[in-house]
Parts: sequence; C-alpha cells; structure tokens
Amino acid sequence: MKALFIILCLMVGSIAMAQPNPTLLAQQAQSLEKDLQKTTTDSVKSRLSIELSHAYGFSDMSKANTHADQAITFAKKTKDNDLIVKAILNKCSLLQRQRKAEDAYQLLQEGVPFLKKSNNNTQKGIYYGMIAQIQLQKGNYETALEHYQYSLAAFEKPPVNQDYKAMTLFQIGNVHHRTSNYLQALSYFQQAAILWEKENNYQRLAGCYRNIGNVYSILEEEDKANQAYEKSKTYADQSKKKEPHPPLSNKRNN
Repeated sequence: MKALFIILCLMVGSIAMAQPNPTLLAQQAQSLEKDLQKTTTDSVKSRLSIELSHAYGFSDMSKANTHADQAITFAKKTKDNDLIVKAILNKCSLLQRQRKAEDAYQLLQEGVPFLKKSNNNTQKGIYYGMIAQIQLQKGNYETALEHYQYSLAAFEKPPVNQDYKAMTLFQIGNVHHRTSNYLQALSYFQQAAILWEKENNYQRLAGCYRNIGNVYSILEEEDKANQAYEKSKTYADQSKKKEPHPPLSNKRNN
C-alpha cells in the first residue's frame, strides 16, 4: 500500500505527503540491500527493488532510479502483468517527482499492453489517473478527462476503494472547473464529498467544500457559496481533532 499511496499522491497532485525519517530509511535500505543479494527469485527481486527505490527516493535519487529500473527488468522476467504494472508505476512516480513528465508518459504508454492484461483494478485506476494528470498538466483537458473516466471505471470495480474513487471524482471536477463547465464541476465535487462524508475524511472534505464554494461564488450564488465555505471551515476544525488524512488544497482555483 505504501507504493500505491506515493503514486496516488502524485496522481492527485493536491495531496500533501510528509517527509519520512531519513535515519529509518537508511536503515531500511541497508536491510533491503542485504535481502536483495540473498534472493534468487525474480518476483522477490522486483518487489525488493521497488522498496529500495522508495527508501532511496528522499536521499539518493540516482540509486532510487537504478532500483526502479531493475524492478521493471526483474518483473518482466516473471511475466506477471500485475507486478510489471506495479514496477512501471513506481518508476513513473519517481520521474514525476523529478519533473520528467514526458519520460513518465512515454513509459506509461509503453506499459499499456501489460496494463490491459492486468487483473489489479486499483493499479489500473492509478495508472490511468497518472496519464490523466500528465495530460492535465499539459493542458490537454479532453484527453485528461477521458483517462480520469477510465480511472473512475477501474476504481468502481472490486475491490472498491471509496477514497480513491472520491479523489478521482474530485479530479474530474477540477478538469471541468478549468474548462469553465461549472455545473459539471459542482456535480463531481458533490459526489466526492458524499463519499468522503461516509468515511469521515474531514481534511479532504475541507478542501472539497472549499472548491464547491468557489463554484457557487462564480455562479453568483453567494448564499450557497458561504454555506460551503462554512462547511469547509467546520471540517478543517474537525480534522484537527482526529488523526489526519492527507489534505486537499483549499486554494481557490484560477
């Protein structure tokens, strides 16, 4: 789940990710390196390489990239499509962090044949979401929207993760907001809010209702905008009283 969380942070973009403890990561890397030297199984080598790329990702990007590349090589030897997709996603998350979106996009495109054979719906949702995020950054809104819809369809299949589904709905709302389709944006923000309310995910609700307020403000429905902003503030206050979820940005969309 750690791998998927890091990848999803990049996919959604507006989610904050805390810096891990460098001392613990160094110890983890040392232990994983020893395990990697001992194993002779390609699937285990791939998984250990992915973990090593995480461990080095905040201290030595060169080593992180080397292990991420090795993870893909080992995974391809296994012919396990789910593992290959996981390794590709891991490498793409590193490329995104290095602001190499074009390289990430190229690798994602090369991995589509493996994705189509994969049975992991969660990874499929993340994969399509990464493509969508890159297209969104490039201003290709129609293509971004298309791939967010693919992502949503994958997240709606078992096992359904309501948080991932809500974040994808939120991102679809963002695309509609950027293209001035405000009623569509409002609909998707509200759908995301419903799911997060079921999960009592207060921090994300705070950001979501802020965006809902922004849309109502643009539509000159100030009473509804103020109600949404008040909900945003209430949820932000509630989030401080419980264990935090990664927050959504409360900034107004431009």
